[in-house]
Amino acid sequence: MTGSQKLTVTYPDELAEEAVAKMARLKVGRLPVVDRNNPQKFIGYLGRTGIAAAWQLLLNEEEVREPGWLTAQGRLFRMRVRRVLGRFGSGD
Repeated sequence: MTGSQKLTVTYPDELAEEAVAKMARLKVGRLPVVDRNNPQKFIGYLGRTGIAAAWQLLLNEEEVREPGWLTAQGRLFRMRVRRVLGRFGSGD
């Protein structure tokens, strides 16, 4: 990558499924998280571990609502997470 290419980032207010879609499209395992109003301000990063934690939270909420029931948005998120995690194997 050259210094002239724009770095792909995610924002704290961005949906997890949007960040996962970026990661899958770009075939990357992590995205820097920056302030939307000040892109020079680094907040942290989103990696496979964070995505897996969000997925686990979604699955826990699914069991509380009704076992086996998952919203369409949740199914889409789960599919994208599986794709990203499958590409990079285990670990972060």
